[in-house]
Amino acid sequence: MALDGGQVFLGGLADEQHSLGLAMVAEFFVQDGWGVTVGPPLGLEEIGDAVAARWYDVVGLASALQERVPRVAEAITAVRRRSCNPDVVVLVGGQAFAGRRELVTEVGADGWAPDAVQAPGIARDILASRRARSAAPA
Repeated sequence: MALDGGQVFLGGLADEQHSLGLAMVAEFFVQDGWGVTVGPPLGLEEIGDAVAARWYDVVGLASALQERVPRVAEAITAVRRRSCNPDVVVLVGGQAFAGRRELVTEVGADGWAPDAVQAPGIARDILASRRARSAAPA
């Protein structure tokens, strides 16, 4: 088990039923040494409030249906605008993104986790890459 993975907020949008999947993802983050907050399905304002109230290294958002992908993009915009971490990493997951990797970039996410098992490692890799770029001499 890795230690000190950071803080992660996992959530879904108000019109999604992703609670069981998010609980599974949360368990893998916990096992990997992360501090985890799992939000109930939230509206855009509530997601913004959650990330404005507490520092998160990573925000994970899930969507099951491709019709709801525009709402994920709106949520990511809210996260980036309101997060107290200006370098927050945003991961997306869920069936809406399976087989549609181009959607990850379109919604403004930093990465995609194809399943709960891989999510913590992907988050760590993106964070490590960002930290290495920040530490590199200009």
